Amino acid sequence: MAQNFIPVEYATGHAGWRFINVRDNERIRSEMETAALVWFGIAGGAFAFAVSLLFQRYVRKAPQAMQSRGSFAMFAAIMVLFAIGAVVAGIAANGG
Repeated sequence: MAQNFIPVEYATGHAGWRFINVRDNERIRSEMETAALVWFGIAGGAFAFAVSLLFQRYVRKAPQAMQSRGSFAMFAAIMVLFAIGAVVAGIAANGG
């Protein structure tokens, strides 16, 4: 079985070096891809929520959105910033 020499901290969270099996390396890589998918899902949800808030405020002109003055738009802007941060976290979780 092929082995790679990688830092143990990358594989287990503890400092040091050791040999690991290629299968272990693939498992670690798939866990990182899962974390990235979670972050991208959070980003998509936050962006969709921001779009729905803006839609209620400026297109549908819902009474509660009109009475709130700028709070719907401000919260939508905050959600867009959160979505951008989640995309950055997803990219970082994927190792890029």
